[in-house]
Amino acid sequence: MKHFADKHRTEREFQQGAWVLSRVGSVAYKLQLPGNSKIHNVFHVSLLKKKVGVHVTSSPTLPPMTAGVVAWVPAKVLNRGIFKRQNKPVTRWLIQREGLPEEDATWEDASVIQQRFPSFQP
Repeated sequence: MKHFADKHRTEREFQQGAWVLSRVGSVAYKLQLPGNSKIHNVFHVSLLKKKVGVHVTSSPTLPPMTAGVVAWVPAKVLNRGIFKRQNKPVTRWLIQREGLPEEDATWEDASVIQQRFPSFQP
């Protein structure tokens, strides 16, 4: 079982200044968060990813939350694709969120976007 579990694991290590303040223990890092954030600023390494690209997209404020979920509105569809999920085709859209740059776009299920935002026109 260890052999198969290790296939999906990756070793991650960050240096101080690479968007982290300090290393706390062997697998945790302290991040600098906005002052009004209400979450602890120490994260397990498995929750962190290395910043890729040259664009700096940090924000001094956290996104608005509604019932524990980030509240956002889709601005436009940048790309479309059909992906397999459990051997069935699923339509996904690359969504640019309102007020954010294209670099921060995420792939979302088209059916979920249409359900959450019925007035959104792709």
